Amino acid sequence: MRVPRWWYAIAAAVTIGCGLASRQWPAIPAWVGDLLWATMVFFIVSAAAPGMPRAGRALLTIAVSFLVEFSQLYRAGWIDRIRDTTPGHLVLGQGFAWTDLVAYVAGVLVAVLVDLGLRTRTRRRRSGRDQPAGDRVRNR
Repeated sequence: MRVPRWWYAIAAAVTIGCGLASRQWPAIPAWVGDLLWATMVFFIVSAAAPGMPRAGRALLTIAVSFLVEFSQLYRAGWIDRIRDTTPGHLVLGQGFAWTDLVAYVAGVLVAVLVDLGLRTRTRRRRSGRDQPAGDRVRNR
């Protein structure tokens, strides 16, 4: 069973909110925001291509995340001006860090686990297994 696109869009929006909030509290390590960034990318990829196999969505997310991180090694005036804007900083980042790559992989794993749970729940709901036994019989 496929999870509806709208669920992935909502999950991406909630993840964005959590990521932005994580940057407001100094007690939360910076890698949490990086983890949430990759989680958000997974949900956006899933909203764009819900029929793509989960492994494909995960690999595409890791590829995009790594590409963005490695692009931070490239320094040119035009891209640095983009990175100096708030949207540019949030999307493209500022400086390369190997630890960010680990956070991205962890973020994709979190997103995959959420996706697995959601698909299981969607399957149960559509088959009627989420309903109490008495309701299941009446709804047939």
